[in-house]
Amino acid sequence: MTSPDRTTNPAAGARACPTRRWRTAVTGACAAVALLAALLAAAPAAAQDTTAELCDSTAVEQFPDVASGDYGAAYILCARALELTKGTDTGGFEPDAKLSRAQMAAFLARLWRDTLGQTCPTEPAHGFTDTADSFAADDIACIYALDITKGTTATTFSPTDELNTAAVTLFTARLLNKTSTGTCDLTSGDELAAAAACLTRLNIAPDTGEASAYDTTPRAQMAVYLIGAWHHATGKGQPPKPPTKPAAHPSPTNTPKYTAISAGGRHTCAITTTGQAVCWGRNNAGQADATAGEYTTISASDEHTCAVTTADDAVCWGANDYGQADATAGKYKTVSAGGLGFGFGEIGHSCAVTTAGDAVCWGADATGAATYKG
Repeated sequence: MTSPDRTTNPAAGARACPTRRWRTAVTGACAAVALLAALLAAAPAAAQDTTAELCDSTAVEQFPDVASGDYGAAYILCARALELTKGTDTGGFEPDAKLSRAQMAAFLARLWRDTLGQTCPTEPAHGFTDTADSFAADDIACIYALDITKGTTATTFSPTDELNTAAVTLFTARLLNKTSTGTCDLTSGDELAAAAACLTRLNIAPDTGEASAYDTTPRAQMAVYLIGAWHHATGKGQPPKPPTKPAAHPSPTNTPKYTAISAGGRHTCAITTTGQAVCWGRNNAGQADATAGEYTTISASDEHTCAVTTADDAVCWGANDYGQADATAGKYKTVSAGGLGFGFGEIGHSCAVTTAGDAVCWGADATGAATYKG
């Protein structure tokens, strides 16, 4: 069960002259360097850690349930460094948990009050009858008085309801306009379209399609938008281009028939009556990208999945940082994918039973879990 946050307490335009990198390698005229840069611009840039470009997060550690390669990881770390979040009662951040309206209010009010040092107005007071028992009651009052939200009705805020991305975009743009930077013109008719275009232009959202979508918002996405807004509200200028929210594999909609199913940490896989593997849910490490084939049994872990084909081969996909997806060659009748995922140390292995009845394991072996003692 998700516990909400508690309220306790890139790219810049083209340059006329070379960057520092080019000054080091080339000492000629700006024009020569610009030509070289233009020729190289067509090549895709290597992926980089954007944390240092976002904020100084050296004094804090990442939440144990957020891996460095996860969507929004750098932004979540910055949110922790800026004390915009203390995580949930689980001790983690729960990046994939759906954002509630109360959590959104807490994030925005903290940014306004605690990080930007602004005062929450006390008037006008809302008439909501469903917020008194919410952990974010004061935060809801704050963003209402700031004219960021008007609630779901005149008397309800619906604090436990899930929030869609379109609403997050509107609330973020409205908050930005309350700061001294006030950079979003929302008066041109379609407020959502204007807000989505503004957040995209400011590198708070990756594109207008995502920013205006009526899909549910994971907590990681709120961190991405929140840190982008903080960047502008504090005069730090354009943040790096934000990541695009990964699409979750949807649950099957045509209700096929299954012969086997396995529920992993945050994804589920099943085998249809025609032998196909189908997975849905979290897919940060490719654990829901089922390898094509015909299978008889399947096992889903936290960040990897293994299955046995009709030819008795073991096939695995997803995370492979400890070799847990490198199935040992052999003939098998069943397989089990084990591991607790990031934040639990060197844990990630798989084991299977051969057609001859022998146990075979592969992957992390720090605790001896992958060394058969039979």
